[in-house]
Amino acid sequence: MKNKLVSFALLLGLVVAGVSCKKENPQPAPTADFTITPTTMSLSVNGIGTITASNATGDVTWTIADNTIAEITPNGATCSVKAMKEGTTTVKAANNGKELTCTVTVTATPPTPTELPNVQGTAGKYTLAFQAPSIECAYKNICFFGAFEGNDPANPDAPVAEAIVQEGFTNWYKVVFEAEDGTAMGKICPETVDGARSWNTQAKTFEVVQGDAESVADMGANKISFGASALGDVVFVTVAEWSADPCTAPNPEGTATFNVVILTEFPEGFDPDDIEVSAAFWTPGSVEMSRDLAYQGPGYKFTGVYENYPANQQFKYNISYKGGDWIWEKHDNRTMPYSLTTNDECVEWDSTPWNPIPGGNGTFTITLEGTCYEGHDVIFTGNFAEKAWGASDRVMTPSNGNQFSWTGEYPENFEYKVIIKVDPEDENSWIWIGNGNDNWKFDGTTFEQTGTCPLN
Repeated sequence: MKNKLVSFALLLGLVVAGVSCKKENPQPAPTADFTITPTTMSLSVNGIGTITASNATGDVTWTIADNTIAEITPNGATCSVKAMKEGTTTVKAANNGKELTCTVTVTATPPTPTELPNVQGTAGKYTLAFQAPSIECAYKNICFFGAFEGNDPANPDAPVAEAIVQEGFTNWYKVVFEAEDGTAMGKICPETVDGARSWNTQAKTFEVVQGDAESVADMGANKISFGASALGDVVFVTVAEWSADPCTAPNPEGTATFNVVILTEFPEGFDPDDIEVSAAFWTPGSVEMSRDLAYQGPGYKFTGVYENYPANQQFKYNISYKGGDWIWEKHDNRTMPYSLTTNDECVEWDSTPWNPIPGGNGTFTITLEGTCYEGHDVIFTGNFAEKAWGASDRVMTPSNGNQFSWTGEYPENFEYKVIIKVDPEDENSWIWIGNGNDNWKFDGTTFEQTGTCPLN
């Protein structure tokens, strides 16, 4: 018995000794927690922000509580957020059973700065200092283009802004330029990530904070018109939004297929075979569409193909009924999508095609305030049969100094504007005169309008 106890004690000691002397295997470090950045976001309407997820296991699912306040575009571990209207909503990121939220607050416009950077004017030149919106990528260049160099953002001679490096000021830039005849107007345009400049990324809205200038509506966006005392001084501007995110490469050239469904309610006795639809382009023309299928409900489907269109192509839809004149479908310009296939719905038009204002023959008189017409042709244009507004050759007849008239036949549902042709050799050197962002819409009785020159 004694020997058994001794043996058991020795065995127990060896086991204990073995355990106490054994080197433990290292344990793996705990996995970092799933997180998103930021968890709060403030944007002005049409502003764009990005939420980034870190330490995800597998796919991240992104959702938004109210897509009328902001819209999201998920892209793996990141999620782009575009502000749509004032309000507050939340974006949720879900991964491996864990959910995180980012609170998004949308305001009408960015706050006006109470202090401005120290910028000095240059004698005999115009100086524009502006605060650009915050973006997720680095600005390649921001140019300022206007009639002084052909009004073309892609013009290599368009003056390029330089960053203002001063403590306490972020995203401020300065551009100095010259303009002929003591008149100056133009738009701010950032290059996209691949260096392209186009109308797509121009400053859509901005606020003149200080200086002799004003924001003038122009073709669905705004432009800056400098006053006489701005020469040699500084104009300060805050940009509220770009027309498109410059962090995104421009839409490529290619071939597009259009799928358009007419959803408007039709009157009794309506014959869908009387509808014609086209996608109207600035250049090189329009695509006539055909009915792809019979009525399927809730609309009538039309299709068309546009081959070999250029990069950054924009378009609108034209609608005609019973062989009448074309009218615009109610919408801003569309930009050709990356998918090269459109799936659009037409639910409302600027004019009702089955109850049109009759066409006729008349004399239209435009009275212009300002001096932009001096030395240039004033051209009358509208939704005539050729559908190319900028190609109009209807030169108006001057009278009484600042009055101009055109006499001729006009179509049903007539809409019109006036073009000031600055340079006959340059197809982009037009000044558009109209009713703010919209066309003048003919009511069948009023043949007189008043327009304000953007150049004073």
